[in-house]
Amino acid sequence: MFLELHGQYSLASVLCGLSIRMCQQLGLHRRSPLDLNLDPDEIKFRSQLWWIAFKFETSSPMCEGRPTAVRELTYDVDILPLCSDQTKASDTAGLVSAIHCWYARLTELSNRFATINSLCITPNTRLEALKDLNDTLTRWRDQLPVTLQPGPDVVADWNSYMLVAPFHLDYFNLLRSIHWACITAITTNWEAIHD
Repeated sequence: MFLELHGQYSLASVLCGLSIRMCQQLGLHRRSPLDLNLDPDEIKFRSQLWWIAFKFETSSPMCEGRPTAVRELTYDVDILPLCSDQTKASDTAGLVSAIHCWYARLTELSNRFATINSLCITPNTRLEALKDLNDTLTRWRDQLPVTLQPGPDVVADWNSYMLVAPFHLDYFNLLRSIHWACITAITTNWEAIHD
């Protein structure tokens, strides 16, 4: 994050790529096998590590316009609630854990966007994939509690707002990116305008 905040996206991208490869080497991208006899908190912790590393790996391509190192069908780890020791404050513990799960799903959608943009496909095929992604993003937003949904008016209380504001920004950044990619695809293929 420090490198990205200071405009050093290439170096941040290299480090994110290294961290995601280390996670894959440790098998964090896969469901934990039963024969490892891991306790539930360790399984949750492994899931947390994967989703946090995946979030950083996905944010770099969004900034640089490059493909991600992780494709959709190469991981199957579940999105699990946070470990109990990671949520100290009891009044926000459930919300923090829920936000982690929502953010993980948003990360998957961001990763799908980066993948769609990196594929060598026709503009019409890209538009169709972007339309499907936009519809999926809308469904993701609509499944959130109304008071926490990204939108023109956020009606969450102050403590909740401070927790949800970052993923609202990521939601709107992804939405803007999808719409901009659609405009770009249409202008490169005038036939798509008439479809």
